Amino acid sequence: MRFELHYFKFAVASAIVAIIFAGYLFVDSAHKTWAADEVPISFWAWKADAPDTESVRGALKLSGMNTLFLRAGQFDLKDGEVVRIRSAKGQLPHTVEIHLVYNGTKELLRNLESIDSEKLAAAVAKTYLHDREKYASDGARIVGVQLDLDYATRLLERYSEAVRKLRERLPAGTVLSVTGLPTWMNSPDISFLLDAVD
Repeated sequence: MRFELHYFKFAVASAIVAIIFAGYLFVDSAHKTWAADEVPISFWAWKADAPDTESVRGALKLSGMNTLFLRAGQFDLKDGEVVRIRSAKGQLPHTVEIHLVYNGTKELLRNLESIDSEKLAAAVAKTYLHDREKYASDGARIVGVQLDLDYATRLLERYSEAVRKLRERLPAGTVLSVTGLPTWMNSPDISFLLDAVD
């Protein structure tokens, strides 16, 4: 029960951060601004093991959440190639919609400026499609992919290019999202990124 309570508190904090982020992100833009009560409650799971069904059911009952963002692995740079490491373990829950989240190792993040956008997009797409098929065959509802790559603000246009190339490789209807850094809010290039994601 203590774990579930901690998990719930974390989820509520995540929802509040999402509301604040959405508010700042969409002010004075052509995108729709959500009212606080319109923002769906989502959970992020960052452990190596997928959350068990009981924990997800408990969170669903307490919060009404219907979406889980699950860290499905990291991308690393090995011999100049973008490769996935540390994939998620365990069976994914069947009771919520799931977005597979991929972040980057320090090595990958240090080299984002020199990594070819096409190469990055291809590696992410290949990994996501493999994971999607694997988890869906086990009954999970995989609806999207999220990138958690901390591109420097000056590289937002480059990040947008990689995201657009990724979009081209994803099946129709796949929800594509990214996490963001506070410093991006002051960049005019954020509009390129926003236009490339859902």
